[in-house]
Amino acid sequence: MKFTFLLPNIEISGGNRANFELSNALSELGHEVVIVYPIVPGRDGLGWTSIRKTLVQLLKAGRNFFSRGLWFDLKAELKPLAYFTTGHLSNSLPEADYLIVSWWAHVSLISSLDTRIGQRVHLIRSLEFWGGPEQKVTEAYQASLLKIVTSPALRRQYESRFGKLAGIVPDGVCLKTFSPGPSPYAKDEFLTIGMMYRRQPLKRMKDGLHVLTRVATRHPNVRVMLFGERLRGDDKNLLDGIPNWNYTKFPTGERLRDHYRCLDIFLFTSGPEEAFGLPPLEAMACGCAIVSTDVGAIREYATEGETALICQPGDLEGLEAQLEKLISDQELRRGMGKNGAAAVQALSWHNSALMLLQTLADHEALD
Repeated sequence: MKFTFLLPNIEISGGNRANFELSNALSELGHEVVIVYPIVPGRDGLGWTSIRKTLVQLLKAGRNFFSRGLWFDLKAELKPLAYFTTGHLSNSLPEADYLIVSWWAHVSLISSLDTRIGQRVHLIRSLEFWGGPEQKVTEAYQASLLKIVTSPALRRQYESRFGKLAGIVPDGVCLKTFSPGPSPYAKDEFLTIGMMYRRQPLKRMKDGLHVLTRVATRHPNVRVMLFGERLRGDDKNLLDGIPNWNYTKFPTGERLRDHYRCLDIFLFTSGPEEAFGLPPLEAMACGCAIVSTDVGAIREYATEGETALICQPGDLEGLEAQLEKLISDQELRRGMGKNGAAAVQALSWHNSALMLLQTLADHEALD
């Protein structure tokens, strides 16, 4: 079959990486996949209301033009278009069996396109009310496209809010990349706790930084390792109270795997809006014990007490206590790491692609 994925950009992000991984898995199964993205990003209903915002959009356009996804080993064809409008897409998109969008603003662009470019699918990776005007985002989720979400938790959020049914195709983990292995640091010298740093409010970075600061200040042998977006000044000031910490900006592929391999414990502090939670799954694949809030798909791939210690979102004392438990109990910590690496073996992107194909086939049968 032929698939076209429509993406808003090809910058480094969790959503783009998930779409790239799914595309690779479909390609490995013998399907033709094309990923289409705009060089000039869309306004997405927000408007370019200032010189600063316009310059940011032009900077993104430059990054889109020159990067061409070089940060990811992509097997699918990458097709840039100058910009996205319904008319331009109608004339430029290749013929396909399925056209998949995951960004809310693209739903209205494809709703009236000819079926030669593919049956339309909305692959929902989160409820993106943070990304546009509420009314327009709501209209996108209510549109009559096949809706697929990535976790039971996200399906509950979607169906309770919009009263519509959605299929489930969970994200996976790239087992070729993420696996236990040697660490660049001697693990008997420091006990290392890691966390992804992202400023999006639902990730609740302040909660994680607060907990890490308190724990690391009490334990001189604890190293804190962060990865993700550029650190804000006030967050860096908070981290400066930790004796041993470092930060890696946007590691991908083997660099991200090596980062996970440095860790004994991975901390995940997202709020209830979290749709899936891919970093803890990847950290588990690399042999890390997990301390996480009870959000997204955590309960789908992690087991309390065996591969993860789980708290309610916002329970800072609980997160701190769970970290202390793992710091003080080496046998528990290492046992959870081994259990996690074994548990993720069935959670590959290959299996996610097979589930997508089955979901599409089931939908076609109902039609």
